[in-house]
Amino acid sequence: MRTLIHVVGVMNMGGIESLLMTLFRASSSPDVRILVVQHGQRKAYYAAELKRLGIDLVCCPIFSPKTVWTYGHWWRSYLKQFQDQTILHCHVRSTASIILREARRKGIHTIAHSHGMSHGQGLKRLVRQFLAPGISRYADVCLACSKEAGIWLFGEELVEKACFHVIHNPINLESFTFSPDTRETYRALLQLEKETLCLMHVGRFSFEKNHAFLIEMMDRARQRGLDHWVLYLIGAGSLLEEIKKMCRLRHLENVVFLGLRDDVPELLQACDVFLFPSTFEGLGTALVEAQATGAPCLISPAISPGAVITDLVYRLEMDPDAWVETILQAPRGDTRTERSEDVIRAGYDLESVLDAYRSIYEGLFAS
Repeated sequence: MRTLIHVVGVMNMGGIESLLMTLFRASSSPDVRILVVQHGQRKAYYAAELKRLGIDLVCCPIFSPKTVWTYGHWWRSYLKQFQDQTILHCHVRSTASIILREARRKGIHTIAHSHGMSHGQGLKRLVRQFLAPGISRYADVCLACSKEAGIWLFGEELVEKACFHVIHNPINLESFTFSPDTRETYRALLQLEKETLCLMHVGRFSFEKNHAFLIEMMDRARQRGLDHWVLYLIGAGSLLEEIKKMCRLRHLENVVFLGLRDDVPELLQACDVFLFPSTFEGLGTALVEAQATGAPCLISPAISPGAVITDLVYRLEMDPDAWVETILQAPRGDTRTERSEDVIRAGYDLESVLDAYRSIYEGLFAS
């Protein structure tokens, strides 16, 4: 195998980008060349690290209804330089049908990958819905982080075919295995008293992550006099300022915004309960990571069963008072135990996932 092309918008530091960087850091072979194609001209968050890893980064133009022809032309011109032993692994869904079609025309092996279960909102939603049906038509292999995410993008009929595979988003056990010393260090860094109950959520500030529910829950907790609770929100996104405003209007000073962080494994070990109230999720990798650290987890009914790999998870209806009551009854974070075996048994360990990718790539070239 000589060349492997990953297509993804790496500038947002989202879940897909985090997944790819985990894979890139763990895989290296002189026989494989990795290229990352970024949508847009903005500086990629991971640009410097990609360079250190020897991975080339190129930028393609942003797609819009006005640039349909120029967008396709860019891809046709770009793909001319690649011929034998080439795979285009498409991690975007918005314009995947265009990208995969152009790659197929050049004789390049194609993979479509479903990571979510939403087309977004407004005009973007309409464009994505219009383009989505062509994705599976131009893909040699269709992958998804869960069967539900595969059905959502490719349809129920396709997920029963041999070309479809579920590949879990990997967990780096070395980083997420619970350490009492790490917990103590990070609780000190966060200036948490022993009696403080640390709640945590990891996710971009977008409507499907349902941060508004967490704010409502914290308001109910305040009304019950639970002033020793603190909620840390990790991530960035378009709704960040709106959620901050909600906190100001409700005078919630115990909701802390940590922004984008590269020490999420350590932060998760400092928390007592992890919260995941999404209205929909392709899988919910952050939930798997939280379980890997041994944290009790409260989740919404929308979370895929495939993300529940331990007995630490409470699946609750979306009632803020019920969440408050369950948190009161959940075990404290300092009672947690080793959960590596659960992660490995469920197939989320990094080596198992890397082996699954290698098998897919080798199978394409063998065909």
